[in-house]
Amino acid sequence: MATTNGPERLGAYQVSYVIWSRQDGEEGQRRRELSESCFGGTTPEAAAAHAARWAKESCRTAGGWRFDGVEIAATRYVYTMGRCEQCAKFRGPKDSGILCLCEGLRCKRCGRRNIWRPGSTYYDEEKGGFWHVSHVAVRSWCEACVRAREDAKKRFARERPWGDECVLFGPGTSITSAEELRQLCAEPLIEALLFLAVWAPGAYGTDPERCDSTFVVLSFRVSENTSAYVQFLSDPLHQTVLWEVSSLDYQPGLADRLTPDRQAALVACGFEIGARPSNYRREVVIDSDASAGEVAHEALDILFEVLGYRGEEALVLHIEAERVVEEGGAAGGFEPGRLAVLLRQEGYGLRVVRGAEPTEDRRLEVRFGDDVVLTVASAADGRRFKVFTRLGRLARGDGRITEARDHLHLVAFVPHERVLKGGSRL
Repeated sequence: MATTNGPERLGAYQVSYVIWSRQDGEEGQRRRELSESCFGGTTPEAAAAHAARWAKESCRTAGGWRFDGVEIAATRYVYTMGRCEQCAKFRGPKDSGILCLCEGLRCKRCGRRNIWRPGSTYYDEEKGGFWHVSHVAVRSWCEACVRAREDAKKRFARERPWGDECVLFGPGTSITSAEELRQLCAEPLIEALLFLAVWAPGAYGTDPERCDSTFVVLSFRVSENTSAYVQFLSDPLHQTVLWEVSSLDYQPGLADRLTPDRQAALVACGFEIGARPSNYRREVVIDSDASAGEVAHEALDILFEVLGYRGEEALVLHIEAERVVEEGGAAGGFEPGRLAVLLRQEGYGLRVVRGAEPTEDRRLEVRFGDDVVLTVASAADGRRFKVFTRLGRLARGDGRITEARDHLHLVAFVPHERVLKGGSRL
């Protein structure tokens, strides 16, 4: 159940208003434009204030014209909206067409029902007005997931070394369940983990102690000298990501939280303690949106259920992208699973499938829409990809390449570096 501090009921009012604009200059002409729209508010005056603000923002100012004021002509009550107990959005009476998110679409990224239903109208609480959702260009990702992806792309596009720290939400938030914690901060953690695990081909050091690495730490402060955290480490020499949870070896102040039962719960989840001193450690594979989401959700569950996070302290996401320069480095490993992650970050729909023979290399299927499929497989020299497409039946079947006759047309040999350069796409 969503929570909010706003009013539980709002009136919807039809507001008629006049927008005045004036041409630049002392003798500039003055013109007016009559408009009428529906706005929400606890009172007619509040709805009129929303209308005045909207008029100023929407006034046409091109060609030397500027906004010169607004007059409210009339305000008429239409109906009352109520806030939904489940999604916390307003909805109108049955015949009003004003829907909340409970009747919306599920985001294909996070799975939550938080995309407004096409053909519906919804109330924008920030603007105080109403928006109609077109049937055209239906969204597949919600705003939170799109924003998290764009923020992560900008953050990780910087040249190493760099560090970044952000507060996912401040202290004083009341968290009552692990699911609520997921709702609040899963998206930025998922994106951080997805980018953490991706390493483009290049020259890297062969010594794990002298190699580029990326750390992601999600933590909160329990006391002046004690922190609780989950952290992740990735480098280009390993296919897995090292996942750690804070232990009493390094954080003895967590004794009241890391009880024997909770420590046993970590072991049951696959964590183990190394040579002391040591954190709880576990190796995980992150090679897709799904695996990044699973790890992020489990990490947030551990924060809530094992480390006892309830929102009293700020939850901080810290990322450190380290750079170690070493002459004569060896080329980093590269295989279809990693290319899949890179291309998924650019919005392509794809999957990695295994060939018909057990010894056959995995192939990468790249989908453009619903009917065009490219298949990517390593070339014999191990430094390029062969890219295939099918000439026939493009709009039918599931696109799996399982027989030799499916490989009908060789499109190109694509060097790894070309695939990964900014702006280059298959």
